[in-house]
Amino acid sequence: MEDRKPQTTLKIKYRECGELMKGSPVVGDPLGYREGFCLECGALTVTNRTVRVEVPTSPQLQGQVDLTSYHWIVVNSSAGKDSQAMLGAVVREARSQGVDLGRVVVVHADLGRVEWEGTKELARAQAQRYGLRFEVVHRDQDLLDQIVERGMFPDSQNRYCTSDQKTAQVHKLFTRLARETGGKGVRILSCLGIRAQESPARAKKNPFETEKKPSNKTKTVHRWLLIFHWTVEDVWNEIRTGETSDLAHHAYASGMTRLSCCFCVFASKGDLAISARENRNVLAEYARAENLIGHTFTSSTSIQELARDHGMEWTEPTIQERRDWNAMIEAKMVAAKDPKRRAALETMLAAGRERLAAHEDRF
Repeated sequence: MEDRKPQTTLKIKYRECGELMKGSPVVGDPLGYREGFCLECGALTVTNRTVRVEVPTSPQLQGQVDLTSYHWIVVNSSAGKDSQAMLGAVVREARSQGVDLGRVVVVHADLGRVEWEGTKELARAQAQRYGLRFEVVHRDQDLLDQIVERGMFPDSQNRYCTSDQKTAQVHKLFTRLARETGGKGVRILSCLGIRAQESPARAKKNPFETEKKPSNKTKTVHRWLLIFHWTVEDVWNEIRTGETSDLAHHAYASGMTRLSCCFCVFASKGDLAISARENRNVLAEYARAENLIGHTFTSSTSIQELARDHGMEWTEPTIQERRDWNAMIEAKMVAAKDPKRRAALETMLAAGRERLAAHEDRF
């Protein structure tokens, strides 16, 4: 099952401007995409044309995964639409195979204050609707604190928001579940709501494979992308007709096309604008952090500018906070063994000192 399967085609919608819709709801969806306006670049028209891309596929993937062979089936939930739809599909498949739902565990990686309000509670409610065990995992340091400590926001080359805040924490749950089972040869199926339609990069993923990092002599972990070939229309149809139809996240009603932390570096400009309107307190904290570390949110977007565009004022970091941050970066620089890492921290520290000096000159 770990081999790449024969190729198939998948329709992906494009805007008139050529911007990939990245799984945004289609025109007419009640939680919907705004007809005639590109949220990425501002183009005024949207086309209905589609293109076809090749993606790895496993025909009838659900029927090819023997759920009865696993001690635990772990469903990773952000409480977003893909997680919600996947959860319903997993439960349905487990029931069809006669699997005891006591072996199905829903896990939510809590990112702290950067999440939309009520997200953790909604993930719990979705799990409880099926009578499933629900676990919350989290890093001791939340994402925004980690951003400040690192002195930079995540990007496509440094997705520590996923690796540290989510993946590593869920791996700890795998270890706990293996201990609960006892003995060796524990089999865990990790289900994620990743879909090929979301991006060209995700379309290249294998829908089923062994997760080598958490697997060891005690346990084997397989990753299953159950809804990998689903379109966004399939996702919403699953939710509308499923047992949790009344438990969709409120962010979608606000116009969001995807759910992640309030301000995700991979979010569209439209989603960032909506989140700025809906999560003003978090926006202020992000703007303050960006000002403190001197690293812009993305290469094309400044959170401080986003806040100003939405009439948001925030408290600038104090002189002492700047001194403390500089001291932390200096300590990291001194301890760094890698020359490139040390040079990067030295540059970061020099910029921090300049910001501090400019701040002190104003007082």
